[in-house]
Amino acid sequence: MSSDYSPTKNTEDTAPKDSYQGKPCCCDGLKQSVADSLCQAATALEQTASAHGGESGLAEVEQHAARWLHQSADYVRQFSYEHEEANLRKRISHHPGRSMAIAGAAGLVLGILLRKI
Repeated sequence: MSSDYSPTKNTEDTAPKDSYQGKPCCCDGLKQSVADSLCQAATALEQTASAHGGESGLAEVEQHAARWLHQSADYVRQFSYEHEEANLRKRISHHPGRSMAIAGAAGLVLGILLRKI
C-alpha cells in the first residue's frame, strides 16, 4: 500500500489553513486589559519608589519590579497566538516522539489527579 503522506512534509496543499488571517482575535480586548493592568501596577510601584526616596534599597527593588511589569505589558501586547501556534506545530512535527511522550505524561498526571477528585 503506497501513501504520499509524510508527517514532516508541509507543502502548500497539506499545510493547515490559517483561520486567523485578517481576523481580529476575540482575546485582543483581554490582552489589552491585562497589559493596561500591568502598566497601572508598574506606575503605582514607580510612585511608591519615588516616595521612598530613589536611593534606598526598597526603592531600587520597586523600580526594578516596575521595569519588569512594563516589559511584561509589552510582551502581552505583542503576543501573537497565530505565531505561537505555528511554532508549536513546527516543534511537534520535528520531534513527534518527544511530543507523544509529553502528551502521554500529561494525560497520566491528569488521570491520576482527576481520579482522586
